[in-house]
Amino acid sequence: MLIPATKIFLSTSAADLRKSYQTLSALGQEKFAENPLSGAMFIFYNRSGDRLKILYWHINGLCLWQKRLEKGRVRVHIEWDKFKIVFIVVISF
Repeated sequence: MLIPATKIFLSTSAADLRKSYQTLSALGQEKFAENPLSGAMFIFYNRSGDRLKILYWHINGLCLWQKRLEKGRVRVHIEWDKFKIVFIVVISF
């Protein structure tokens, strides 16, 4: 369940999505300096952009959600503003 205070961490580079719970949680902890058991969501995508994995802690264990896009690709754009960084995730068809 996603609550308003949930932190969401989006990988800005492609990840090897053959990895599962343990290695993705270690990758999330390494890349974002956030404990995977904190309730935050970690979003990873593969090089070709047709797969996503979301790792998060739910009540008593890690959950891993995966999506394979039949059409379209995930692209991540980073825009720099004077006071903030904006991540734009585009799923193009």
